Amino acid sequence: MSIEQLVEKLRNIYGKIVKENQGYYYSLIIYEKNEPKYLLCVKTTNGIIYGKISLFNKISSLVCEDLLYDPNGLYIFARSIDEFVEKTQNKTKYLV
Repeated sequence: MSIEQLVEKLRNIYGKIVKENQGYYYSLIIYEKNEPKYLLCVKTTNGIIYGKISLFNKISSLVCEDLLYDPNGLYIFARSIDEFVEKTQNKTKYLV
């Protein structure tokens, strides 16, 4: 999995994505209508892509390791980029 492939697929859906390499994780800020809407933290290991997504206005930090322990947000697990993107879209429907 290439993080660039994931970002490109998300850009095709959401538009603007800001990516930051945080070492173990990639932080992706997903914009809607020129406003930051979601923070998605992503990591891959052993062929599995996993991450956590939260509403941008509910987070207290842009650091992915902090988001993992934050009670807000939903986890995503997938074996391919397409599956991850699909699950990400589905999870955003439950974030309020």
